[in-house]
Amino acid sequence: MGKTVKVDFERARKRRQFLQSAKRFAILGLVTAAVVGAIILNNFLVDQGVSTHVSDIIESFGGDGFPIDLPGGIIRDTKSLGKNLTVLNDTNLYIYSPKARLISNIQQMTENTVLCANAGRVLTYDTGSKRYRIHSPSKLLAEKETEDSILAADLGTHNEYALVTSPSRFVAMVTVYNEKFEPVFYTYSAENHITGVSLSPAGDAMVTSAVNTDNGMLRSYVAYYRFNVEDEIARVTFDDSLILQMDFISEDRVGILTDRTYTITDQKGKELFSYALGDNPITAFASYGKEALIRTEYKEARRCDVVLLGAEGEEIWTLQLTNNVRDMCMDGKLVYILDDGGISVYDRNRERVSRLDLRGVSRIHLVGDTLYYFTQDEIKVLEG
Repeated sequence: MGKTVKVDFERARKRRQFLQSAKRFAILGLVTAAVVGAIILNNFLVDQGVSTHVSDIIESFGGDGFPIDLPGGIIRDTKSLGKNLTVLNDTNLYIYSPKARLISNIQQMTENTVLCANAGRVLTYDTGSKRYRIHSPSKLLAEKETEDSILAADLGTHNEYALVTSPSRFVAMVTVYNEKFEPVFYTYSAENHITGVSLSPAGDAMVTSAVNTDNGMLRSYVAYYRFNVEDEIARVTFDDSLILQMDFISEDRVGILTDRTYTITDQKGKELFSYALGDNPITAFASYGKEALIRTEYKEARRCDVVLLGAEGEEIWTLQLTNNVRDMCMDGKLVYILDDGGISVYDRNRERVSRLDLRGVSRIHLVGDTLYYFTQDEIKVLEG
């Protein structure tokens, strides 16, 4: 005969409700943890620039290769952006992948727009304006305004950047921002007009160029800063000279081109060498690492000299050319020279290894080991 079991239905109902509630709380906890984790991960990706980097990679896929039609307007500048080519005209900024895919077409550029490019970002501003923009190859990252007019700028290799502005209470001011667009360093000048700035590859130092007059004499300066020190740590003076270009060419060396000399110093301002350029005007300059390429013009002799300088200031070779040299660039192995009749390629032994005879080329630009040249209608790649 079966045994009857008495069941406490009320107790069973309460236990079932408890288990269902516990299950719901567990699911809610897992969902909450997933959401919080996703937010933390997204913030990390944003801080590290990973999401932007992924977007840039995706946007660079595809393309049918060069040549491509040249954008309209007047080409004002070209820069390298990683493996990409940037082209600035008087209305737009174009960014092309190595396969000629148009990654970005950025509007609102003018004939006064200045382009800075480094690592994975570009910075644009109009000289004398207060607005600047920072882009990755595929998207706008920031559009900001300063309190004062922008005179010069530089982009660092770790996405830091520096702006030279003209506040009313000083002659000039330099502000350095980190990759999150936050100011991290300031310096002011009450006497000298700051004309340029260059950030170190490590992102922990900078140099600025400035100009003034002293008893009627033009005097230029380069000031050296480290961001953990409030004041400048060194200063180099160039009497009766105008600084044309100034850059960190390595972590511990600064290249300074004036209208009279090309000088290399260490990061503390100690001169390592200086190459005298004579009285003939400098008409072009290019550098790669610690080496430099300088073009001077001899109008009376109707010729120009192109000088290749080594890392220690030694003259590797000099070319005397009678053709009008329009543009030039270099990498660690080859020198590319554009004249009215075409493009010549020279090696480090001064041997011409190739020649493209082609008229109507306006400029050349090197991205990695790829040389782009601009005709009246197209952007092409130098083959071979």
